[in-house]
Amino acid sequence: MDKKILSSYQLLVYEDGSIKIEPMELAQPPIEEYANCSSRIKQALLVVSFTQSYVKNGYNLENAFVKATTSVADKLGTSRSSVLDKVTRQLHLTAPGFREKLRRYFDHNDLEIKNILLNNIGAYSRSADEKAIMSFFE
Repeated sequence: MDKKILSSYQLLVYEDGSIKIEPMELAQPPIEEYANCSSRIKQALLVVSFTQSYVKNGYNLENAFVKATTSVADKLGTSRSSVLDKVTRQLHLTAPGFREKLRRYFDHNDLEIKNILLNNIGAYSRSADEKAIMSFFE
């Protein structure tokens, strides 16, 4: 019988004999690949990537989305509310609407989220935004 892995942990043993158990590191999205993208597209792609990674590690979508937006904010040195603004208001979506698009992408490979991103690329970073979006969803 196959069992679904809900989460993974690593056991760290230090030379002084102490131990620590922590969640496995999630795959880190390639932030540097998005350096020339608009902040909207960069943050949206990072949120999708982090959310997908958290879901694969056993988080439900809602909790994964919260963790993802927090992780992106931390990685980029911005606020979580700024990240949320990029994936909601600036994409003409609500947070539940964005999560639903993610759910359909994760569960059914529905590319509506890709099309939304392509329709909201930056004026000055059009080429980099298009390239990053197409690469992410290939």
